[in-house]
Amino acid sequence: MKTIRQLPQPLRGERGATSVLVIFMMIVLVTLGAFAITSANVNYKFSARARDWTRSYYTLEDSGETFAKDFDLCLAAAENDAIAYGEAQGYAQASYDGIPDDIQNINFTLYSQGFTARAYAESLERVYDYFVNQQMQDFAAAYPDVTYSQADQTDQARDYAAASVAIDFVSVDNADYHLRVALTSLPFPFEVGLGDDGSYIATRTAQTTRYAVQSWNQWQTPVQLDNSGPQLWNGDLGSGNPFFDNNSGGSDGSGDILGNPAQSQDDGSIDLQDSPAASDGAASQSSADPGATDDGDTIEIIGN
Repeated sequence: MKTIRQLPQPLRGERGATSVLVIFMMIVLVTLGAFAITSANVNYKFSARARDWTRSYYTLEDSGETFAKDFDLCLAAAENDAIAYGEAQGYAQASYDGIPDDIQNINFTLYSQGFTARAYAESLERVYDYFVNQQMQDFAAAYPDVTYSQADQTDQARDYAAASVAIDFVSVDNADYHLRVALTSLPFPFEVGLGDDGSYIATRTAQTTRYAVQSWNQWQTPVQLDNSGPQLWNGDLGSGNPFFDNNSGGSDGSGDILGNPAQSQDDGSIDLQDSPAASDGAASQSSADPGATDDGDTIEIIGN
């Protein structure tokens, strides 16, 4: 004889629990999925921005390095021209091809008055500064956006005309990425002394570079924020707060601080819930009997 056991029936209060659990799990999964998609999108945008900036960084750095190399080549060419002038003893001639008469007259006068080592060095430095200025004309033609200036400076008790160039490179990929480069030439890197035969010779100094870097800065165009929209409340409760200035509620009794008018009751009293607080901190009372209520009962007011 078989015995059939009846399975317990679910309680009526548990009906629909599975559906609620499934719906809850669906909401959780959808929320997590939306968060994952949003997070991935943000990470993608930041990664793309970092990629663009890195690519522009190296492109701008390459442009800056090329600019510095070309500037150094111009200074090297001026240096070679000045050395050739000294080797040809151009200072001992009344005129010299390629040198203006005013500069050549000064050098020739110094030579005629008794040439010294210092006079020889000044002659070479003078023609070097002139040749640098000439080279900068071609350099400016190669870089139309360059800013060029030449000003007298003193370095290690030596006066010379320093050539300064500055340029702002803009990335071809993004016009908001820039590289600002400013370079200045150093003095003529030679000093004059006596050779073994008693003649003056020019030897290179310990100066290893022909120019100095004044600035080498990469920057991005500042983002202009739009402040024309509604402003956030700064927490100030005093004057200037739009929540108080733009509404008529407050101490005049016309309404609350949000501008809601005071509610009058049938008996002519003012609802204490909507009436403003008095200046001494006590709640305003009804203009009728302060102890009266709508149903005629009386209440006792304790305090002032």
